[in-house]
Amino acid sequence: MRTHIALLASAVVVLSGSLLSGCASSGIGSDPTAASALAGDWTLVSGADDAGDFDLAGSTITLTVDDDAVTGRAPCNSYTGTAANDGAAVTFSQLSTTEAACRVQALMDLEQRYIAALGSATAVRVDGAALELGDGSGPVLRFQPVVEGAASDSADLAGTAWTLGTVMNGDVASAAIGSGSLTFSPDGLSVTGSAGCRTFGAGFATAGGVATLSGLDVAHQACTDETAAQEDSVFAVLGDGLMLTREGDTLTATNAVGGVPVSLVYSFQAS
Repeated sequence: MRTHIALLASAVVVLSGSLLSGCASSGIGSDPTAASALAGDWTLVSGADDAGDFDLAGSTITLTVDDDAVTGRAPCNSYTGTAANDGAAVTFSQLSTTEAACRVQALMDLEQRYIAALGSATAVRVDGAALELGDGSGPVLRFQPVVEGAASDSADLAGTAWTLGTVMNGDVASAAIGSGSLTFSPDGLSVTGSAGCRTFGAGFATAGGVATLSGLDVAHQACTDETAAQEDSVFAVLGDGLMLTREGDTLTATNAVGGVPVSLVYSFQAS
């Protein structure tokens, strides 16, 4: 069971242009029922443009539509927008992204290609459980729904505890140092933990796939240089742009830190 939670940053850059309109003469046709079916949380599973297929290895791209609100996560930045639905077509506008730069050029290129493909889509279709957005000549972006009820809101992580085992910095995996952990309160509204040395606490909330850690309070104590380097990664990952993915007894926290994907891999701690 796999689910995603995104934490949006506050700074945005507005991109011009609308994203979707509903007419196409060939390939994906505009489905009158697809507009309402857009609502929900989606994960990109494939994409293509004139340059070829997207390489999604190591990247998570999401799309969430909630009434007229649009949010999502690209390889380096979060994005937001608005959606208008006239029953036969959907138009996305006011598309905005956060301002993080990718140090890895391939991720920045992928993000730009994804945003461009989303912006050029002119048709939408629901194929079984999948959502397809295209330009009239065939599918360009294909999404699968995030499984409902699996870490999609605060209650899904309520009362669970997790132990940090691995830190992934790009493609380099390192065993965690110290006693890194995450523990969610019984009501799912707060989280406490350790980055390996220093402990911390914060408010925790999610809505429509968007998570917020608020009022992060970190204990003041001396740490070794080795542990301090890990703690820098932990607190960077838990900042704006956080994505949480739960697969059974594994919880992965991922963020772009200076444009490099960094992941914290936690194991479920049975009570």
